[in-house]
Amino acid sequence: MARRLKKSYRFALKSATLITIGTTLLMIAFFYFSPNIWWLIFFALLTFGFSFFVLQYRVEKFIYKRIKKIYNDVALLQNTDFENRTITTDIRALSEEISRFAHDKKVEIESLKIREDYRKEYIGNISHELNTPLFTVQSYILTLLDGAVENKTVRKSTYYEPLKV
Repeated sequence: MARRLKKSYRFALKSATLITIGTTLLMIAFFYFSPNIWWLIFFALLTFGFSFFVLQYRVEKFIYKRIKKIYNDVALLQNTDFENRTITTDIRALSEEISRFAHDKKVEIESLKIREDYRKEYIGNISHELNTPLFTVQSYILTLLDGAVENKTVRKSTYYEPLKV
């Protein structure tokens, strides 16, 4: 929070300095001429216009920098080309665009989670389908090695008959 205040104070200080310098220059120009009521009105309008344009320029620049930073941060997350797109200073449009980006990323994350669950289930099924015959053959071989080769009743059982031992 202190950093935001610091930036806003810096912004206000620079704007006030520019307005003060501009107003001082206008005052010097005003007092250079004879004090007439029309010159006073002209000076007031000139000061108003100068202040308006200085503040407008500074605010646009201030907001533009912030919005550009947001666009750059979003561009790092999303691999799209923001250099060719115009950067809007409309906060509502920016908010909608960021909301749309967040929604798209949420949908993408949910899709990836579903794919991950499917992948885990698929690998589990493949593993089961491959392990079952391997363990069956392994148990046949272990049974035969344990002495079932000499035992004729085991060799003639329906389980070992397909092996033709």
